[in-house]
Amino acid sequence: MEWEKMLGLPAATLAGNRRIPKTQLVAQGRYTKREEKLLAAAESLTHVATFQKSNTPMLPVLDEEHHVAAILYLRCVMKRRSGTAELAELLHRTFPNPTVLLFEVEEACGVSVALKRKSLAEHGAVVVEQIAGTGWFDPDDVAYGSYLEAVAYSALPQATLLEFVRAFVRRTLAAKCIGALGFYPAVGEGAVDELMAQVRRMSELQTQIEGLQVRRRSRETSLADSTKLRVEIKKLEKEKLAVAEGIKELCDGN
Repeated sequence: MEWEKMLGLPAATLAGNRRIPKTQLVAQGRYTKREEKLLAAAESLTHVATFQKSNTPMLPVLDEEHHVAAILYLRCVMKRRSGTAELAELLHRTFPNPTVLLFEVEEACGVSVALKRKSLAEHGAVVVEQIAGTGWFDPDDVAYGSYLEAVAYSALPQATLLEFVRAFVRRTLAAKCIGALGFYPAVGEGAVDELMAQVRRMSELQTQIEGLQVRRRSRETSLADSTKLRVEIKKLEKEKLAVAEGIKELCDGN
């Protein structure tokens, strides 16, 4: 994948796809044996780019809540699709700066981005504030092409590094709705908060539906309980459709 071109990364920010040794990650993150197994799902990890004050017009943000001096772009080639979300969470915890993870496997790709904040419990430490991921998608899919255009360097706000990564997170959260909507939901800045509320609700509904489906498939679920779960699933799916229609109307009105 030519991520540099797909996301329009400025030449001054590129790091030459320098390989990051797994041993370095294990030592830096003090990984447990379980975490080392998660890392083993990656074929390779390389450094694509770094955004900072010296090579972009964006200013760092150093305040009571955040310490954002740089944004990292890392390319992660996977051996398989499974375990990607868990590995993304692990890698986001490993690096102190906000990180954009660019995943690849066979003909599919995925994006995960995290916002970090200062820890309230440990002085000088940073923790993950929010993670947004697309899941796997076909880079030739038109809907996801619209998403990639929305998170390209030139399409994101560039006043500060924090503003840039926050917008990246919001737009990646919106991409989670593509499967249900059939398109990437994009709205004007004045409707962003409303769109995010709708997107969060759709995500919550999908999580609830998937949880009930797992319970319904369980061998321990009785026929009577299975019937109740099916009714509940249909109710949630109906609400999900209503939320999807609301998102479509919101996008049409902008």
